[in-house]
Amino acid sequence: MAWALENLPGEYVLSSSFGIQAAVSLHLVNQIRPDIPVILTDTGYLFPETYQFIDELTEKLNLNLKVYRATESAAWQEARYGKLWEQGVEGIEKYNDINKVEPMNRALKELNAQTWFAGLRREQSGSRGASACAGDSAWCFLKCCPSSTGITGRCTSICKNTV
Repeated sequence: MAWALENLPGEYVLSSSFGIQAAVSLHLVNQIRPDIPVILTDTGYLFPETYQFIDELTEKLNLNLKVYRATESAAWQEARYGKLWEQGVEGIEKYNDINKVEPMNRALKELNAQTWFAGLRREQSGSRGASACAGDSAWCFLKCCPSSTGITGRCTSICKNTV
């Protein structure tokens, strides 16, 4: 993490789902770069406990939280399209495009991101196993996934001791 912040181009952003592994990334980056924008894509369907955890971590770590949402509310989406996540692969893809991809793309553009730290882990799916850092020439930024090598086993210990 420290190497990436010293050697990769800035403007830096960190995206977070605010799960346990994300808390570790937030803590580590915050120790080195406390002003880094932290992007949350809020689908409108997070658990109440997740929203509470977001508030707790934001306050405890004094995070520079930037919340991005779909242009249509969750209720409006359901009224228009039904429950997309119950409509098979096409519905899930549309749901993800509306609630995750578009808000994240908007965040990256608005924040002029050059290096994006993400909490993706290789063990989450086969498509995430390629590398810890990747470039995207269409956006002209680098995506760095420092936890991609699998720190899952150490996250609980780190959280209990530091976050």
